[in-house]
Amino acid sequence: MSDFGSSSHQGERDPTGAAVAATQRAALQIIDDNPATADLLGFDAVVAPVVEAICREESRPLTIGIRGGWGTGKSTLLKLIEDSLASDHPNQFMVVKVDPWEFENAEQLRSTLVEIVLTELHDRIGDDAGLGEKVRRLLGRVRFGKIATSLLKGAATVPLDGGWGMVGQLVKGMTADVDSFVAPADEENVIPPTMHGFRAEFGTLITDLHEAKGIEKVIVLVDDLDRCLPNAVVESLEAIKLFLSVDRMVFVMAADEEMVRAAIAASLAGTGRASTFANLYLEKIVQLPLTIPALTPDDAVTYSALLLSAAVDIDAYERLRVYCRDRRGRNELPLLDGADHSEASTPMVLLARQICSGLDADTAINPRRIKRFLNNFAVRRSIAGARGVQLSAAVTAKLMLLEERFLDPDFRVLAGTPGPDLKDLLGKWESWAKDIDGVERPDGVSEGSRQWAASEPSLAESNEDIASYMTLAAALTFSASGGALSGKVARFLDRLVAGKDSDTVREQLIRVELAGLDDTEVEQLMLAIAGRASLMSPPTSSIRLLVEIIETRQSVEVIGCKIVLEKLAFLIDIGVSAKLAMSSRDSVRALAAKLAEDPRVNTAARGSIARALAGSR
Repeated sequence: MSDFGSSSHQGERDPTGAAVAATQRAALQIIDDNPATADLLGFDAVVAPVVEAICREESRPLTIGIRGGWGTGKSTLLKLIEDSLASDHPNQFMVVKVDPWEFENAEQLRSTLVEIVLTELHDRIGDDAGLGEKVRRLLGRVRFGKIATSLLKGAATVPLDGGWGMVGQLVKGMTADVDSFVAPADEENVIPPTMHGFRAEFGTLITDLHEAKGIEKVIVLVDDLDRCLPNAVVESLEAIKLFLSVDRMVFVMAADEEMVRAAIAASLAGTGRASTFANLYLEKIVQLPLTIPALTPDDAVTYSALLLSAAVDIDAYERLRVYCRDRRGRNELPLLDGADHSEASTPMVLLARQICSGLDADTAINPRRIKRFLNNFAVRRSIAGARGVQLSAAVTAKLMLLEERFLDPDFRVLAGTPGPDLKDLLGKWESWAKDIDGVERPDGVSEGSRQWAASEPSLAESNEDIASYMTLAAALTFSASGGALSGKVARFLDRLVAGKDSDTVREQLIRVELAGLDDTEVEQLMLAIAGRASLMSPPTSSIRLLVEIIETRQSVEVIGCKIVLEKLAFLIDIGVSAKLAMSSRDSVRALAAKLAEDPRVNTAARGSIARALAGSR
């Protein structure tokens, strides 16, 4: 029987994005986080109205905002919209994809994004119908403006005897496509047009494109805006505003609206009207807001089952995908009911139900959270197999669900129980959970673990080597968590990492309740947060929490900064770089300076930290 975690399909790729990474022992199945090309989540219910709105003659110009939190599938949805337009409306629209996060370190981001759109149009149009020359003129405006601004920022002055023509020659020399410059060489004293009048000339280009090529609209898909720093978010929105009144332009933005609104407000900090302005600003830009629907329990099980099945039997996966798609279209639930499973896919469906039931019990569940758990599950089984520890998928999943949901105190209690006593503890735990008469809750375990303990399979009745697995799991889990936690710290930790609250709520919780812990307990808390970083949504929330603790309790700032540097540097991204570099504590800013030169931190984040530090001096 096939089992998730290894596969004979080495090197295959499938539409879910499940990629097979071969190891010397076996092919470890890791599901990548790239946008999927197959709709496994019923996103057609969102794709259809978006495409319909785009196609409506009167909907021009138009900005559509697709709202969704972390891990809800926004990038996949944009990909499905693109594919739908290409397949159902070929040659009718020109689609351009833009990711501001990739370019947020660029000087003059607004001009950079406009240049990306124009360059994409030029690549598609070429010189056909004379349109290429018009695009190059517009590119000349943008490039001249960018370079001239950079020269002026560098304290360069325009020579009186050369005038703007000399600046023009500098621009020509610094521009790869010299023909894109708009002023001919013999017109030395002509002030070349930059962005003045850009919108009108661009509108003429789009009209000519429609008349010459039959292109109804130019559609710009904007992704990852919510990953950008506040200034980059505002510059990106300003770039969109530049096109908003141009006929036949459509923007589709997929972002976490709360994050974008917070970024706008942050850019206006100190004005006294930041929040109000942020709301009005977004309402002005976005004419059609749509929200990605939350996963239902049945959607989650179906999605998980498809991902698991794709890893063990690609033919069975394809049958299940089509079957579930058709049932969803007829609103027949459960989606997997009556499906034709293969020998390999049948246990995957059962495993999916078990995992989703556990994940959905007390925390928000979304596609990325499911992928993360499945990948952790596959890696854990691979490590265990390499150590000679063989457990069934169901038993491993149940133990990992305990680890994810009830690390403190329940998983620690189980991990700290000697091997010979494990079965006795598990027997009492499960009997209590199932309300068997006379059985009390075992010492140390939480009331919240009742549903987990009562779920199948029974660990007390299992003949598998749970003790050896727990020894391995404890070594992997507690290596960064600083040993056993007191009940008070454990309860506080559970509230911080439960997965439901925003970073803002978590930080407020720290400011209010940290006073109830002594320094030793706070150090334990910080180590435990670092140890659970991979389980948080997103993982960078762990860094934000540690910085908040350091700023609130100055007596632990040395150990706190050391934990971030030694255990979490690899997680640093642009989103948390500003919090580090702009901290009120010298120790955190010194930590940021170290991270700006740390090779474990990605290049973009290092650059962002360096700029933020330079700007705060």
